[in-house]
Amino acid sequence: MSGNKNQMPHSCGRCVFFNGEHSECHRYPPVVTFMDNGCVRYSVFPNVMPHQWCGEFRRHGSDDTSST
Repeated sequence: MSGNKNQMPHSCGRCVFFNGEHSECHRYPPVVTFMDNGCVRYSVFPNVMPHQWCGEFRRHGSDDTSST
């Protein structure tokens, strides 16, 4: 296997939904988060590491939306 040996073939770092600049997963819309005061809100994407993985992996260049 070529490339980074610390990354599995279906890891976040190899996924089309991974935003490497901010280490975020963009598979789903951002989640609204409230500050401690309950008034101020903002939205965030989940932070992930390139070596992590989930069941939503999609490789770059794939337009297949079905499960394999």
